[in-house]
Amino acid sequence: MKEFFEEIKRLLCRRNALIACTGSPLRMDDRAGLVLYSKLAERGYHVVECEYGLENCLIEIVEQKPEVLLVVDAVYGEKLNPGDIVLVDENSLEDTVFPVSTHSIPLKQVIDMIKSRAGVKQVFLLGIRAKNLGIGDEISEEVLSSINYLADLISKAIEECRRRTS
Repeated sequence: MKEFFEEIKRLLCRRNALIACTGSPLRMDDRAGLVLYSKLAERGYHVVECEYGLENCLIEIVEQKPEVLLVVDAVYGEKLNPGDIVLVDENSLEDTVFPVSTHSIPLKQVIDMIKSRAGVKQVFLLGIRAKNLGIGDEISEEVLSSINYLADLISKAIEECRRRTS
């Protein structure tokens, strides 16, 4: 877990990193990114909320011109257990063992648009393996536990970045 924390910190300590949390508020565990967004925003961190897909906050991302974009979303894959957390870079998206997104436009296509319009140099997906994707507002225990873990981990990483630069 220390290696995972160091990787997140390395990504977020870059001068112009942005976290974009996506998901569907109507689809149980697919809300994972949106719940994480709320937790981070409540703590005072600048995070972008992308309801129903990354493409729905394209303008905000382009305006901010981040060098690094960390996309948080629910993922699904048979080789992962509910609540498992994965971190993959954009070059590995096609090689992953899970369909990357449950949203309308394929994530790889949206990433290509963002990179061409905003000058983003690197994009990473921080995925939480969903257990339930049915209609509803309940989140499984496994996914909620992962959301809480990531909220604390990301908060700690951002605070360490701030201490390093001040």
